[in-house]
Amino acid sequence: EIIREYQPRVVIGTGGYVCGPVLHVAARMGIPTLVHESNSFPGLTTRLLSRQVDLIAVGFKEAEAYLKSAQAAGKVKWTGNPVRREIWSADQARAREKLKLSPDRKLVVFVGGSRGAAHFNAAITEMVIHHYHGEFDILISTGQAGHDTVVSAITASFGGIPDTVRILPYFYQAVDIYAAADLVVCRAGALTVAEMMALGKPVLLVPSPYVAENHQEKNARTLVHAGAAEMLTEQKMTGKTLSDQIYRLIRDGSKRRSLGENARKMAVPGALDTLCTLIEKMARE
Repeated sequence: EIIREYQPRVVIGTGGYVCGPVLHVAARMGIPTLVHESNSFPGLTTRLLSRQVDLIAVGFKEAEAYLKSAQAAGKVKWTGNPVRREIWSADQARAREKLKLSPDRKLVVFVGGSRGAAHFNAAITEMVIHHYHGEFDILISTGQAGHDTVVSAITASFGGIPDTVRILPYFYQAVDIYAAADLVVCRAGALTVAEMMALGKPVLLVPSPYVAENHQEKNARTLVHAGAAEMLTEQKMTGKTLSDQIYRLIRDGSKRRSLGENARKMAVPGALDTLCTLIEKMARE
């Protein structure tokens, strides 16, 4: 009924299960359909719809291997994942000046997602309290739910928050913060990864295990295989294991440069424009 009411010229889905019935009905009604699959391993909905939709745009080239029938039919297009336009012009020195950060000290940024992640935050807290000695600056996004817990634990241990540590519930200046970083520790959601690739940032990926078909770990392993990231699974993440990997990377500038350069090679400039062009073409036909 909704499709008949709105009479769309193109129906677009992003691979989540809720888009499955809509795209299925649209395809049966003869309306042009497109799925954008952002992960390196296509989700179940994308795989089920691959015979019905007109086009599947993939964010990772590696996804093509799981869509062989659709690819053979010419229905798969590697577009990359769209990111904010300002990501491409972000500059580390400019970002540090804007954020009033020292140009002479290394910066490690931690971000577990807008809602936070209890285990992620606990490991960071343990690292700061027991394994961190102020050799580099730390900027943490805890998520709203975890902010007070992290602040309270670190304050209780140090009698306050150390001058070299900043703890925020959310990054409202995310592009500048990512650009300013020497190392980012983050989840491996497709669009987070796409932004890190576009920035050419060395990253330590901690995939969320609480996602469908463990797709974040598959995203992370794609980058690790390309020499574009390192990975620490949440199962193995403690304050000590996190500290060990961070200290090793922060002390090895050559390794960080290599990770960042390889990440940038995986980025796809113009992904948003490519997707818009494909959609406009489908709407005209």
